[in-house]
Amino acid sequence: MLVFKLKTLPDPGMTKYASRYGGNVNEAILTSQTVFLKLLSQIGKEYPLTACLRYVFMPENKETEKIQAYLLLKLNHSNQQLSADLNRLLNKSSLAAFYTFEKINVSLQLTSFKFVVEAIKKEAKLPTKRKEYKEILSKFKQQEQIKIPSYYYLPFPFESDNNHDFIDTIRLIHTFTSPIILDLMIKPTQLMQKEQAKIEDIITRLREIGNINLREKDDIARQLGVSFDATSYSLKDGNAVYTSKIYEEYHKRYLTEDLFEFNIRVFSNQLFEARLALSSLLISSTQNARFHLISIPQQKDQALFLTAAQSSEHLKLTSDIYEPKFWDEKKKQSPHFRLHRLVDIEEIKSIFRLPIPSNEYIPGMLKESENTYPSQKEALIIGYEEKRHVNHVCFKPQDLCKHAFIAGVPGSGKTTAVFNILIQLWERFKIPFIVIEPSKTEYRSLAFIKKNNAYTGIAKDLRVFTLGNDLISPFRFNPFSVLPGCIINEHISNLETCFKAAMPLSGPLPALLSEGLERIYDEKGLAGEYILSSEKEYEFPTLDDLYTAMNEIMASKGYEGEVKGNIKTALEVRIASLMRRNTGAMLNTAQNVPDFYDLMKQPVILEMDALNKEQTGLMTMFILNCIRTYAKTSRVSGSSLAHVIAIEEAHNIIGHVPQRSNDEANPQAEAASYVSNMLAEMRALGEGIIIADQMPTAVADEVIKNTNIKITHRMVSEDDRQQMAMSMLLDGDDFVDMARLSPGQAFVFMEGWYGPTKVVERNIKSDYAIEAPPTNSELIGLLIFGDVLGNGLNLQVYSVYLPDNGLPSGNITEINKATLNLVIAVKNEEDPDVNGFVEAGRDIILQALAGWLHTAETKNATSGSDDSDDDSFF
Repeated sequence: MLVFKLKTLPDPGMTKYASRYGGNVNEAILTSQTVFLKLLSQIGKEYPLTACLRYVFMPENKETEKIQAYLLLKLNHSNQQLSADLNRLLNKSSLAAFYTFEKINVSLQLTSFKFVVEAIKKEAKLPTKRKEYKEILSKFKQQEQIKIPSYYYLPFPFESDNNHDFIDTIRLIHTFTSPIILDLMIKPTQLMQKEQAKIEDIITRLREIGNINLREKDDIARQLGVSFDATSYSLKDGNAVYTSKIYEEYHKRYLTEDLFEFNIRVFSNQLFEARLALSSLLISSTQNARFHLISIPQQKDQALFLTAAQSSEHLKLTSDIYEPKFWDEKKKQSPHFRLHRLVDIEEIKSIFRLPIPSNEYIPGMLKESENTYPSQKEALIIGYEEKRHVNHVCFKPQDLCKHAFIAGVPGSGKTTAVFNILIQLWERFKIPFIVIEPSKTEYRSLAFIKKNNAYTGIAKDLRVFTLGNDLISPFRFNPFSVLPGCIINEHISNLETCFKAAMPLSGPLPALLSEGLERIYDEKGLAGEYILSSEKEYEFPTLDDLYTAMNEIMASKGYEGEVKGNIKTALEVRIASLMRRNTGAMLNTAQNVPDFYDLMKQPVILEMDALNKEQTGLMTMFILNCIRTYAKTSRVSGSSLAHVIAIEEAHNIIGHVPQRSNDEANPQAEAASYVSNMLAEMRALGEGIIIADQMPTAVADEVIKNTNIKITHRMVSEDDRQQMAMSMLLDGDDFVDMARLSPGQAFVFMEGWYGPTKVVERNIKSDYAIEAPPTNSELIGLLIFGDVLGNGLNLQVYSVYLPDNGLPSGNITEINKATLNLVIAVKNEEDPDVNGFVEAGRDIILQALAGWLHTAETKNATSGSDDSDDDSFF
């Protein structure tokens, strides 16, 4: 037995069909199935062949696999070559133009079901005029010359509905609650000689009955209630005439057309569902609905149930299931017994049929134009298909190696979608990430998420740093430090790109920068092609060293007058400004706090709202450069996803590149080129990049083009919609719907999909009780005390204030003495009972911290900050 599983259904709306068949695609699909039936009939004339279309409904399967269709072929022949030929024949048959099958090995046990329902043609016993005929003969004193039977046996033929697409039956079965198996089994056959003779005999007798003539007076005939014509008194039997026509049609078609014997049955644990499925099929596939259902409960008639089960399991037709009021074991020997199970192609073609989809989706089954998703256990779940409601849209974490772009206006669900991905990356797959947040502080909410009123793993592991704002969560980063395995010259080139991508450098400034970078590394003994080793400790230059070197180089060039003044001003604006205030504390340092290797091992949020636009761009470029170097020096090509970067409000860093003159510095172009190259490089090194922005048109074109996964939320502007539509095959009604999407709705598209899918995303904020971003007060409380209940401490970020890290001593005055003493005590392990220490000094520490925070927020307000957070933590 050969078993072929139907992989997908054809989509008549696909271009490949329209270009070939024009507007008659459905007609071409119907024709292909009829041609296949004729092919089976021809094979059956040479070899004993049985074919079966089997539909299996399993409600517990995932949505697109709940209803599986199979084609089973059995040749009762030992020739293995014939089976192989049959396999090839299917792949080249008319069906192959629309349907794709895969050969599988599977066996089926049907005895676990409680019921089987068998469908046969409707049979009838039509009344005759036998009694009236005898009465007339008695009145006229004539002998009975023609024997009229007590009834006419008539199996009604199926009248095909050529428009039947099988979809109504599929939709009905999809609503069932129990597994169900629908078998449509046919076997090519021919009308046997005894059957032909019997049909011809019936036709002859019916014609004789229809032509009975009785010659007597009208009044006698009328008294008998019999209709006669004017001259020849004929006993008219309408049933005889009707039955004769049916048998004449059988005789004509069954002798000349391809003929099949059939078994049509359903196995189920619910009798009502079984009968409903068969009724739906035969009502929708025939015009007259003339069929009869025979229900067989296994408990009451186990022998007959097993007959049906074995028939389907072994693909061997049986005629042992019949209607007792018409047949018994003796009557079964009648030559015309098979008529209620015989059909020609015209009768069976609308029943023995594969589904023919329209533009709408088919519940429980998959069209070839629909997207397939991996198992939820190994995938990141975005949401579920809007049209199916239960079919989860997801992709493997590895797909993020080709990066993602997420867009949508404020309030559309863009940030929530990123939250959803990041939480799953860490909670389910332990894949760390760094979020670069240029202008907002939304992602700090991840440090407060709860599940069942308890902080989750990501909330406990997340590290939040406020770059440029030491009063909350300080960060120290030396961009001139070099990771082991990196070539110095390559690092210098990358630093040049970082500066050029973040700020306009014109005139001689780029040359001064390049020469200055070379000098400061040379002075540290790290020049040229030197590759750093992980086994040595190095002294790296600082931002102060670069500023000094560039001034010295400028002085040595002999610049005079206005040129010198312009260069000096540029140095002050571009370089010296980075050495002042909190930005200087962050960048003009010899050490990285935290260590960059630690930063790559856990979920991290880098808030940059305290920096201006140029500082944000520069800091982002420094971080990206460091991650890029880390990936290139620590991973091999083909690595699985190991880390993810998420860049929010990406236009602040990699905005759309405007047209400029060739001699004018263009930071946006530099940034776009760098990130575009990084997107290409990181694919093979296990580094995924998620880029999010409100407006696609505000982001560099290269970035959108080089991201594999696209998630588009509501966008009203036509140019934004056009930008996304062109990158994710979105057109027609979907293009308009993009402006109507509700919060949490999105179109999703990625490589390998036929087209975008409309998705209702997971409400991750509801699932994890994510509320408004915590205030600075709440964040500080969490960072210092672990949570507001004081369970545990997380003081490592405040070690930047300790004198032994080489920072300017002035930083110590920025934190209240009580808090600093607490940090030092914990670091030096002076009090091993940390929780007890916190409990004992809670009031003092909270008061001190409140005073420090009040001072910090007053400073922010004075400097024009719009931070309106309250002190709810206290």
